[in-house]
Amino acid sequence: NLSGVALATMLAQQLLDQPRRYSYRFLFVPGTIGAITWLAQNEANLGRIKHGLVAATVGDSGYLHYKRSRRGNAEIDQVVEQILAQSGERYEIIDGEFVEVTVSDESSETNSAFGYHLFGFVTENRLGRVYDSEMIYELPKSIRKADVSAILADRVPRTQISHFAGAPDVVVEVISPSDRWADVRNKVQEWLDAGARIVWLAAPSSGEVTVYRRGQRSRTLIEGEVLDGEDVLPGFAVEVSRLFPSRAESRQEMSREG
Repeated sequence: NLSGVALATMLAQQLLDQPRRYSYRFLFVPGTIGAITWLAQNEANLGRIKHGLVAATVGDSGYLHYKRSRRGNAEIDQVVEQILAQSGERYEIIDGEFVEVTVSDESSETNSAFGYHLFGFVTENRLGRVYDSEMIYELPKSIRKADVSAILADRVPRTQISHFAGAPDVVVEVISPSDRWADVRNKVQEWLDAGARIVWLAAPSSGEVTVYRRGQRSRTLIEGEVLDGEDVLPGFAVEVSRLFPSRAESRQEMSREG
């Protein structure tokens, strides 16, 4: 409960030693109601206030959320987006919120495995271009990043880009331990609604890949089965077990011990 207070105190101490263009006021008040009360008591000075931020519940291991202003494009929103873009952390902007995404070692390995197989096939056959999680997709309702994605040749931009207006043709999402199922399900649906032709949802904990197509029932593949590109990437095929390196290594160790 005191994480916001601790963070504000640290920021105040750092600002003391920095050259400042603006003046800053730190308020240690109860959550939202404290800020509203202070603003009501200082209504005559509201025209002098450029921006305001509330820091709360920032001490746990969950996602970092930044909630945009009501306008959505205020200077402070642009500043935060720029800082996050340069932070080296994975993040998304969802319904007016910036969200930092956490990834486990198993998830990272699965990301790499998908990227390896997709990149090799798509590049060799000149089918388009494969992107890692740094590519930003501007969807109708949000800005998203996929763990791995592919845009087919007829839609690939002629120049190198970091943003793409619309959804890729192929989306790979890898579930991390901190992901909530409701968020994952909504994200998959959003990809499909925005025009993604196929979404592969990988679960490193169970070694399963669920295939989603718009207007079709999802189907789940397990180790021993083969993931194929259907009519989106004809000829693409990889054994599901090869997409989960950690699980394969665990099986090998168990075999040696046995």
